[in-house]
Amino acid sequence: MNSTPTLAGYAAARGLRHRAASFGLPKATQLMRHGFMQEVPSLASGELPQGAGEGWLALVNYAYEGRSDIERSPFTLVLVGALASTGYAVRVLCHDRGLDERDRSNPDADRQVVKLDDKEVRLESDRFLQRYAVSTDHDQDQIAVWQLFSPSLIQWLTEEAPERFSFELQDGALACFVPGYTADEDQLDALCAAAARVFARVAAIDGPGHDGASHGGAAPGDGTRRSRVERELAEHPFASPPPSVKAAAKEFRHGLHLGDEAWALGAEAFFRGQAALAGFEPIAGDAYRAAHLDTFLPGSFTRAAQGRLASGEEAFLVLTDSEDYDDMGWTNLVVTVPPLAALALSQSVPRGDTAARGTMQVGADGRSLILSTLDGGRRERSAEEFGAFLAAATELTSRLHSS
Repeated sequence: MNSTPTLAGYAAARGLRHRAASFGLPKATQLMRHGFMQEVPSLASGELPQGAGEGWLALVNYAYEGRSDIERSPFTLVLVGALASTGYAVRVLCHDRGLDERDRSNPDADRQVVKLDDKEVRLESDRFLQRYAVSTDHDQDQIAVWQLFSPSLIQWLTEEAPERFSFELQDGALACFVPGYTADEDQLDALCAAAARVFARVAAIDGPGHDGASHGGAAPGDGTRRSRVERELAEHPFASPPPSVKAAAKEFRHGLHLGDEAWALGAEAFFRGQAALAGFEPIAGDAYRAAHLDTFLPGSFTRAAQGRLASGEEAFLVLTDSEDYDDMGWTNLVVTVPPLAALALSQSVPRGDTAARGTMQVGADGRSLILSTLDGGRRERSAEEFGAFLAAATELTSRLHSS
């Protein structure tokens, strides 16, 4: 893609950091989870202009199989953290009607434990609806959506937003974007200003939440994806933690074969059992992702649990899966420790073979210590592998306090 422009000049003029050909952009909302290869040809980060706050400005694309060759769908995008939105927003999408159906689709749909369709939202403005399509996750509280789309925001989106502008609010992050690449300073300023306008409204909402998924304790409402998962798990209790995902999945089987839902419920039951055995409490995915927007782990996030190490550090058990293989994934431990301590430990551990199951990889990202190992993925994880990882991780993290 030799014709791709660069944000280097804009970043220098606006006091931003710039990286070329970077993979350092979080897959925070559904647009950035499309395709089998996501690329970031140019990335600027820092305090964005026009009041957009701390975040990323990027030229991004994802690859997909076209009719005769690999094709790419490019965008210019602003991404900012919106941690407070986890209290009311599961996934809210405001897409320009000219956006390709592929770009508007949800790439996470096949990874959901229970598959439920998105909901279309019809706001009371014909002019707005001529320009935009608004939809939400099935579990999204619709009152919060109506609060978000205030009359003033609807008017601004309809009459003043940049041409072909769209935004997605998901997992504690706000992504605002337009199709295609641009390095034009006026257009980039306009996109940053638009992100600031939407973010101001996002930050002003004190919504009623979404079934307590990020609040730890509220019961899920009937008919939601989470309520169906909880009901299935309650109807299939385990006397002890399942020894493997497959063993757990068999308990949810209907008929002779294990269907996708049985596998997904088995994976959930397996993780909950193993996490509890280790003293960790499962937490909502959006809560973890919102608090770790710039923590990069291998694979695609699936589930997380929170706890503390024996030495007292806050830690998160996180499972991630390969997007291509059912028998390939990673078990990760993200530990909140001082940056220098994390860096020192990561540099003291020899780098192992990343292609060998069970080999520990240790890294640091400036805010956390990250331990990862390749495992059997969504269908072949086992308690033996899980226990071996935790034992090795416990030994490694104990060195944080050694003299």
